[in-house]
Amino acid sequence: FMLSEYSHGDYYPAHFDWSNMTLLLWFYPEPKPFMGGDLIFPDFDVTVECKANTGVLFFGPIRHEVTKVQGNGRYTLTGFTQNKDVENPRV
Repeated sequence: FMLSEYSHGDYYPAHFDWSNMTLLLWFYPEPKPFMGGDLIFPDFDVTVECKANTGVLFFGPIRHEVTKVQGNGRYTLTGFTQNKDVENPRV
């Protein structure tokens, strides 16, 4: 698991995870204190809006990114699963 805080100007460029599955859980106080921070799967032209108390589970080797945050208070708890028999799960 990994806990991340995104503040004004933070983003995460397109990348893939060295995991079988990745779980993202988003938390922030209401009302929403920032704009942006959405999850994008650029190879599929899919955007998932960052909503409080929402989770997204996906195949880790799928390229994904987070849009720039304007404001403060976006928190993400990230969980990774790994098959010890797989050295490189990227497809």
